Amino acid sequence: MQNYNMPQYGPQMRAPYNYNAGMTQYYTPTPQIKYVTSRNEAEAITPDISGAPTFFFNRGCNEVYLKQMDMVTGLSVFKEFIEKPIEAETKPVISIDTLNAKLDEIKSLMEQSTKKKVVKDE
Repeated sequence: MQNYNMPQYGPQMRAPYNYNAGMTQYYTPTPQIKYVTSRNEAEAITPDISGAPTFFFNRGCNEVYLKQMDMVTGLSVFKEFIEKPIEAETKPVISIDTLNAKLDEIKSLMEQSTKKKVVKDE
């Protein structure tokens, strides 16, 4: 009599062996990277149901999209990362003339303090 609830192993199949008997194994989802041509294409792809993030790279616009399944709500989360150029020209907080004037003040204070200390005993 066969038991239909238990898997039947033939001569070509071996029964699986649990190497970590009694230990809990945790699955860490690995992120995936896919290339897309538009944001719409990235939005149309379903996220991984394990919660692993899927990154999409749009080379034409130099944008990166992230799509991930929220394990609490069951909804997919979509985020967009856009490269923004750094402002090339920044104004200095202090001007060069002001800095030179302050350095001259410090120099004169140092010269005055050294003159007071150098006194020859006769």
